[in-house]
Amino acid sequence: MIYEKGEVVSATKCDINANLSLIGAVELIQDNICFYFGDMHIDQITMKNQYNAIWMYTKNKIRLKQDLTWNDKFLIRCFISQITPVRLVVDTVFVKDENIALYSKVELCLYDLEKQKLKRIMPDILGPYFICQASQEEYTYDKLLFNLSEFSLVDEVKVKAGSIDYCVHTNNIEYLRFILNTLEVKTLKERRFKEVEIHYLSQTKEHDLIQIYQNQNDNTHDFLIKHENKDIIKCRMLTEEKENFICK
Repeated sequence: MIYEKGEVVSATKCDINANLSLIGAVELIQDNICFYFGDMHIDQITMKNQYNAIWMYTKNKIRLKQDLTWNDKFLIRCFISQITPVRLVVDTVFVKDENIALYSKVELCLYDLEKQKLKRIMPDILGPYFICQASQEEYTYDKLLFNLSEFSLVDEVKVKAGSIDYCVHTNNIEYLRFILNTLEVKTLKERRFKEVEIHYLSQTKEHDLIQIYQNQNDNTHDFLIKHENKDIIKCRMLTEEKENFICK
């Protein structure tokens, strides 16, 4: 099954240059995966009510290939490209004028809240005859083998109620917001994100105090979020100067 929906770059999803912001892009990815799962009757609310389980994002790798600007109309397409017994991968494609503007691969697993372990997806949730769609772009997740000694502490944030989602954990979007808040406006104005990869390793909740560490090397920005010495988020952002960016 392939999900498609027309979208537009609204003002609230624009960055400092009036282009679709990174946060706006990730919000659209997650929202449309939710709509897609809703069409298949495997959305978060259904999973929690029927199976006492929740979908957990474990990885998201995004390639930003072409800027989308304010009021641009584009098509979002979602489909499942890979399924294992306990994990699945959803590809999300932003298409403008028949060109791919953004490509995302999200890995999810289903977590059983009662048994506190992963729940099987097939054949329990998706039937044995479910057919995956072929990816339009192939790439693998990086291992993100970070060494904390190479990082510097750049911020410390206390999780508050406004960052909590339906599952009473810190919303995935909030971690990205915490990371972006460590960058300067000048950086966001003069550079664009080329590729972003996020690994969600653990959860935090209201009142947790988290530490954000950064290691920057040329165009590579690595971030590590920790709570009580436990790795919560690993993130790698590849950027480039706007003047060097050519739409492909």
